[in-house]
Formats: sequence, C-alpha cells, structure tokens
Amino acid sequence: MMMPVDQKKGTDEPELLPAYSFEVYFGNQVKIGFSRVSNLSFGQGINTILDGGKRGEYAMLRKSDRERRHRRLDTIVMERGVGTGADDEVIRELVSGVHLKNIMIKMLLQGKPVRMFAIDEGMITRCSFSDLDALRSEVLIRRLEIRHTGIEEVTV
Repeated sequence: MMMPVDQKKGTDEPELLPAYSFEVYFGNQVKIGFSRVSNLSFGQGINTILDGGKRGEYAMLRKSDRERRHRRLDTIVMERGVGTGADDEVIRELVSGVHLKNIMIKMLLQGKPVRMFAIDEGMITRCSFSDLDALRSEVLIRRLEIRHTGIEEVTV
C-alpha cells in the first residue's frame, strides 16, 4: 500500500514527488502558473549499422552532436484555466508564432526545487481553448503547444 509523502518521514523509503507542484519560467523573469504540462520527454538518437559479414547482427551508435542539432523538433503542451489575474495579462501575449527562449520547468517539494527541466528555445505553434459549453460547469482552459529544440533535465 502506498502511503502519502508526509507519512513516510523517518523511514528509508524514498519520497515520491507530487506531480501537481511545479513552476514554469519563460526567460529568466516571467513565471506563469499552468495546471498541466504534458509531453515531458527526451531521448538519445541512435544510428543502426548492419554488419555485412554477419547475418542479423548490427551495432547501435549514438548520433553525433552535429546530427542531434538537426533532429526533428518535439512538442510540449501547457494548459491552464483562463482567468482575470495578472498572469492572464502576460499569457495573452503568448500566441502562435511567438519565439520563446530559456523555458524552465521546476518541480517543487515543499516549495523547494527538486527537479528541473530546461528548453533552450521554442515557438508557440498552436494556441487553443477548450469547448465553450454553457450546459457544463467547467473552467475555460487555454492550451499552448510549443515546438522546441529539445528538453533536458538539469541539476538543481
């Protein structure tokens, strides 16, 4: 049985990070709260080389730095409820075509950063809203899709 994080103090079990506690920074100054960030993924590109002399054997080699710079772009999706606060004044400027640099996602545990993800640069490729439906009592959600050059985990 899994116990909540606060009940594990004093044991040797590792604390699990709550996925709902994070901050997103654009540049070094602008912090905007999002309710969801999805597609946090990164990997290593490989080249597969078949060995012509041996049947069915192959080698896998990491892609060079040059090849990685020319890789396909990935997409990260950020969602938040639409409101009338100061954050919403800033987020209105984040529309399709806006070029972003130095995006930082900080995962927090008790208000302190424990994991960070960095994106050097990206561009907002799509900005959309959830359905407008007066029959459902739901919060209006703004969704940003950002194509980026790659995401990496950085040390805290």
